[in-house]
Amino acid sequence: MRRAIPYLAAALVAIALPLALTNEPYWLDMLALLGFWAALAGSWNLLAGYTGQVSLGHAAFSGIGAYSTALAATKLTSNALVGLLLGVVLAAAIAAIVGLLTLRLRGPYFSIATIAFAQVASITALNWKDVTGGAEGIFLPFEPGPANLMFESPATYAIIFLLCAVLIAAATAWMAPSRTGLFLRAIRDDPVAAASLGVRVTALKLAVFAVSAAIAAAMGALNAARIGYVDPTGTMTLQLSIQVALIAAIGGMGSPAGPLIGAIGIIPLQFLLRAELGGRFGALYLAVYGLLLVIVLRYAPGGVVDLATRAYRRIRPGPTPPAMPPPPAPATTAPEEVRS
Repeated sequence: MRRAIPYLAAALVAIALPLALTNEPYWLDMLALLGFWAALAGSWNLLAGYTGQVSLGHAAFSGIGAYSTALAATKLTSNALVGLLLGVVLAAAIAAIVGLLTLRLRGPYFSIATIAFAQVASITALNWKDVTGGAEGIFLPFEPGPANLMFESPATYAIIFLLCAVLIAAATAWMAPSRTGLFLRAIRDDPVAAASLGVRVTALKLAVFAVSAAIAAAMGALNAARIGYVDPTGTMTLQLSIQVALIAAIGGMGSPAGPLIGAIGIIPLQFLLRAELGGRFGALYLAVYGLLLVIVLRYAPGGVVDLATRAYRRIRPGPTPPAMPPPPAPATTAPEEVRS
């Protein structure tokens, strides 16, 4: 719990920050997106950073949450909160089914399987027009209220998303040194050895996959309510899944604070590029992402967190252990005493 205290303190700062900084919708929207991507990358980090299963279809679970909220708000109960809960349960159930089929795969094989799953989900959303609206998507009616997850002030969304991101980081920091965290890292490093020591590899992977998908669905539902619109292109594409992975990788996979730090670096940069370049170089930020990824993988494979940790240790090395006392000299006896 002690490891989570800095993150909880940061949560208080995250709540107060949007209110203290500005009322400009532009900056509040950037803070909301920063929190959204940090939370989404944090959910991805649970799976990839702690079990070694690198998913490239994580946006599909976010899309499931978004569509559940939109359908609940327009066709079922007109209550988006019910849609969020349905999306969380549905995403966890689908993740469990997909995980049963794919979690025995490792490395690029698992990543390819998750890409295939995300493509199936995206094609389904695109062609099931009677339910999802196809390419035209679904517009959510703007009815402010907590039950509809809609708020008039953009500061509210910024607070909610930043709080979610920090709480996910705090929960990850609390879990990492626990027994479960040790089991997950053992699975990541050597699943065969972990299984031989009695760790329930498949059950733990399934549980983490389901929790990760449920968090992604909740974030997708909140973002759908914020935007007021859902379509396949904005929720389920491979590009979005890659961005989730890049944010966590640049910040530091397997580190509780990595996704948050990655989002702090990437999302403002994305806003800056769009503001400076407009639509002239619409895909330039993807090239910047790729360049950042190459630099990080080349010079800091553990991400910014690992790089900062190594720099800190160089500046302030830990206390040197006390020197061992010299071994006692062998007893020597003068030849005269022996003879006596």
